[in-house]
Amino acid sequence: MRCTLLLALAACVPGQPVAGDDPAIDTPTPPAPTEETGQTPPLPEGTASCRRSGSNPLVVLCDVELTSEGDATLTLTAEGAPVRTFHSSRPGLAHELTGWGLKADTDYGWEVAGASGTVTTGELPQVLQTVQITTSGELFGTDAVMVYVSCGWFIMVDGDGDIVWGAPTDVYDGISDGMMWSQADRSVLAVRGSVMGTGPSALVETDLLGNEALTLEADTHFSLRLTHDVGRWGPYTYLLGEASGIGGFEVWEGTTHRGTYLLSDDFDSVDNLGVAHVNGLSVSEEGEVVVSVFAFDGVVVVDGDPDSPTFLDLLWHAAGDPGGANDLPDPDYVPAQGTLFQRQHNASLHDGQLWVFDNRSQSDPRALRMSIDESTGTLSEDDSWSVDRACPNQGGAMPIEGGVLATCANTRDVYAFRDGADVADFSLKASCPGQGGFGFNGSTRAYPVTIE
Repeated sequence: MRCTLLLALAACVPGQPVAGDDPAIDTPTPPAPTEETGQTPPLPEGTASCRRSGSNPLVVLCDVELTSEGDATLTLTAEGAPVRTFHSSRPGLAHELTGWGLKADTDYGWEVAGASGTVTTGELPQVLQTVQITTSGELFGTDAVMVYVSCGWFIMVDGDGDIVWGAPTDVYDGISDGMMWSQADRSVLAVRGSVMGTGPSALVETDLLGNEALTLEADTHFSLRLTHDVGRWGPYTYLLGEASGIGGFEVWEGTTHRGTYLLSDDFDSVDNLGVAHVNGLSVSEEGEVVVSVFAFDGVVVVDGDPDSPTFLDLLWHAAGDPGGANDLPDPDYVPAQGTLFQRQHNASLHDGQLWVFDNRSQSDPRALRMSIDESTGTLSEDDSWSVDRACPNQGGAMPIEGGVLATCANTRDVYAFRDGADVADFSLKASCPGQGGFGFNGSTRAYPVTIE
């Protein structure tokens, strides 16, 4: 059992929560309007107390006891800071709410269930006080951006350039290993690969308080050599990797293995499949696993729902540069004209559109959104955003409301572009002292974070 503390000031006892912390985190579900009035019903009142977490100086924990059963909503306000609201819906009178995404060393007024008070967040850990953060413009479409910095931390940065959450990691090293923010679980998933990483392959999921929510380790669990990426959909975790050079992924439900997919399951006739190099994985809202196949300029989509009768069946695959030296045969979708993407990363499906970070089809790497025409079997560029940086390795194209969060991994530059815009509305760069300007040891991509 590994104990992760943000301040590392207290001892950890295996199997026991850190003193002062409450591991329960409620899923935010606002109360629905009543049919009779169309108005949101008033929340019941009660007593409450709030305190700063003992393990994370930027997290507030509140205990609420209602006088009658119902939901509870915590509101945190501070001068010069966004209002943060958190909702709890559970049976019974007792509620435990977690407030997060808060600025350091700040007095927050809290209100919940008719009670109110003040709580002060702590200072950033010393190592985070040295992180150099540069922002410009106005952040939109997300509350904060999660990145990795080479001093060994995941951090969330708000539109003001302030760190509003952080967790140390000894798993992800910012070179070729995978990371993601799970909005549904409010946790960070980090993968250490067996080649570039500093230890045996592993997946470690860390929650808002720094507790390990899930750990999967080589030999004990997975058989693939993990690479580059991890995905989460509902209760399932998807680990990207290779077996004897053949790329694919494993599906886990907690610590229970649910299945393995390899490219050889569908493309065993390809002689050079061992050089394909899978370099990205994501899972759509419908449970479709989207795998980026680097050397073949392709995207493979597989049914990732263990409850589906077609679980782990190939659904379709697309070629960004058909007719190239390396191609997966008989693609279901090809560009309507020319070449759309080459040596891409971070392929994903959102609202029926295909996204990639297109590293090399053009002189300027770009985030790319494509429309899919099922009737003609073609892909068409819907929008694209150039990062105007050399990005031969890694990168991100993460949809946000009204645009995209684009990452150039080589330079650690993050941009928020609006739909149809040529110039970013917002930019972010975070690095530790001594970190070079070009190379790895940064985020494979930045993740948008909704604080709720």
